[in-house]
Amino acid sequence: MFKKMSTERAIIFLAWGEKYIAEVLNCVNTSVLPDYDLILITDQESEVPDEQLTVIRAQFKTEGLLRKGELLDFMPQDYDSYLFMDSDTRIIADIDLGFVKAEQYGIALAPAPFYSLDYFRGFDRIMEQEGVSRSGQLQYNTGVIFFTLNDETRKVFRLWRDLTRRYLDTVDNDQPFFTLALEKAGFNPYTLSKGYNYRGLGCKISGIVRIWHSHDEMPENINIFQYNANDWGVRYVSQGELVYHKTQTSEGNDKKIIWLASFPRSGNTMLRTILFHCFGLRSASVYANDLEGKKDLEEYVGHIEHGPDGKIHFPAGSLRLVKTHETPSDAAPAIYVVRDGRKACISMWHFYKKEASLESIIAGKNRFGSWSSHLEAWHPWDRPDTLLLRYEDMVDALPLVLQKISSFLGREIVAGSIPERQEIAAIDGRHGHDKKAALDLPEEYTGLFNLVNGAMMRRMGYYS
Repeated sequence: MFKKMSTERAIIFLAWGEKYIAEVLNCVNTSVLPDYDLILITDQESEVPDEQLTVIRAQFKTEGLLRKGELLDFMPQDYDSYLFMDSDTRIIADIDLGFVKAEQYGIALAPAPFYSLDYFRGFDRIMEQEGVSRSGQLQYNTGVIFFTLNDETRKVFRLWRDLTRRYLDTVDNDQPFFTLALEKAGFNPYTLSKGYNYRGLGCKISGIVRIWHSHDEMPENINIFQYNANDWGVRYVSQGELVYHKTQTSEGNDKKIIWLASFPRSGNTMLRTILFHCFGLRSASVYANDLEGKKDLEEYVGHIEHGPDGKIHFPAGSLRLVKTHETPSDAAPAIYVVRDGRKACISMWHFYKKEASLESIIAGKNRFGSWSSHLEAWHPWDRPDTLLLRYEDMVDALPLVLQKISSFLGREIVAGSIPERQEIAAIDGRHGHDKKAALDLPEEYTGLFNLVNGAMMRRMGYYS
């Protein structure tokens, strides 16, 4: 007997046989799943080895895909809302809107990628038999359906079941029958974007893919894309490969630089890593060969290297994000990263393998000046079009930092975390986290440091 757990929403799969139950388990184990009950409706014979699923055994009256039409006959009836998913799906981003719209409208689902209802495998004849005009109705995909149960939605699901049984010898696909049931019931569902049911069949997509729906392997970079007013991240998957669709951009926006500025060893590389992994934004550096040609490191950071002509060639329409440790040369927008000056100076000393004296670094006897003079030059606390970030927040309060970056750049967050910081150290220790370096300022240098940087340390909140 079915026992409801504590949640008010449920996710339901319908699958049988070793192959398709394995797909369900893969979905459960690789998805970003909300904490809702997981239910599998299967036949009497199939083995289900996973205890994460509540299993309901059904006596189906149809075969193949048409069994989906029997969903209402076997599913539990006492949740507030449901998500039905095919076995070859994977949730990769937040899907709450689907439940919200189902609770508001009764049913929420996305269109099928290509198919109009009246031009699908001879379905026009069935429409004529059912007295439904052939008017170019779109066809919905039934691999992902958010829904609630009320008198109107129950009518749709019963019609779906009855239609699949009536024509089981004519069309062996449940999907057009669901849209036909909507037509006959006069039910208008909420139409979700393709991102809630992306099939990877060559159809273009913009925005975040939230549910991947395909037997093919999902490209891991599916949600890495550039986005601005002129390039809205249009892309598609063809034969398992992600292809970016080039769009026209205005000359002005295409050439506008956004500086990623900081005193050396203050978290600039970490900022670039966050921009790449959490926003899908690649960036460049004013310094040619900045990452010493290390391809793994460049890919980790999302680095764009200078071309053979010495210029930086950004993808069309992309934000021109450029790292610099120099003092400002223009009034272009900037993200400035500040770090505790003591840590930055010690880290810089280690980075240069102590070939420059710590005293000279603290005193600013180098091309970048002192920690405090660099901040004074940029004035990031009141410079127009400038976002001031703290390195310490990037380490310990990343969600807050992501919201600030999202608001500043006008970009949606596509991931909430970055790979472990030590991964970058494993690729190249000099650009990694400073965990192994002793970053406490030696006592004998405290007086000099405070003389040069003490006032700025207080301004930036590092001294009380």
